[in-house]
Amino acid sequence: MLRRWIEQQEVTGNLNAVKDGQDLLGKYGDVSLDNEDKIPTLVSSPKQPAVIDLETEWLIKANRLAFLYAKELGQSREQYIDYLPKFEPQPESYRYRFYIPAIVQVPQGKLTLVRMLDILGVTNYLLNLRDIKDWQKDPQKFKTPNKPYTTYLHDGLINLGRTPRDVRSSLVYGERGGTVFDGLALLAQDPDILKNHYLDLPGSQYGSGGVPFLGGWGARPGLRYFRDDSVGPKGGSVVAGRNIVTK
Repeated sequence: MLRRWIEQQEVTGNLNAVKDGQDLLGKYGDVSLDNEDKIPTLVSSPKQPAVIDLETEWLIKANRLAFLYAKELGQSREQYIDYLPKFEPQPESYRYRFYIPAIVQVPQGKLTLVRMLDILGVTNYLLNLRDIKDWQKDPQKFKTPNKPYTTYLHDGLINLGRTPRDVRSSLVYGERGGTVFDGLALLAQDPDILKNHYLDLPGSQYGSGGVPFLGGWGARPGLRYFRDDSVGPKGGSVVAGRNIVTK
């Protein structure tokens, strides 16, 4: 929604975009960003984030994942990289919402979730990792694929102070909650990300209703869960676009 978009621009310091958004909010109300006929100024605004060199970004992130996971999958780095899907151009409706392109590795073969956590140096505080699954009440029924995918997402900073339940209820068409695997992808690319804030992952659930999150304790990050109506001390819910690409 437009109001959330304005809040995100305030966080990133994009004051020109904040002014544009406030003008549109007064004129059209809190409209959906997907409703491009109502917000033409936003869609065509020249004050958009810098264009990302997707090929370079992909190579950096693919090589990082190859360093982490190729050996565990019994592949050379070149074989692993060749298996990964490429980034597609960012949809226009994502421009101010989902600004991070990510390659997301999922459990495959010997590369179980346990091993992924171990490789990334994440301590598991959950009793049974098998109880992690996609959010079962997702109205659009997102299902994590069984092979790596690319996606666009944000890191949850905009959602600091909000409960996962609130974030889930405000998702609009084309949005989904970030999953445990999206969170691990963010951590793989930026090992220091949890120093700023924790990653709540409302696209996954633990057991009957818990929400997994990645946080930092001492020298190691950890995977825990909390209630969906709770606000973590430093947590923000990761949200992603529903469009994903597999190979």
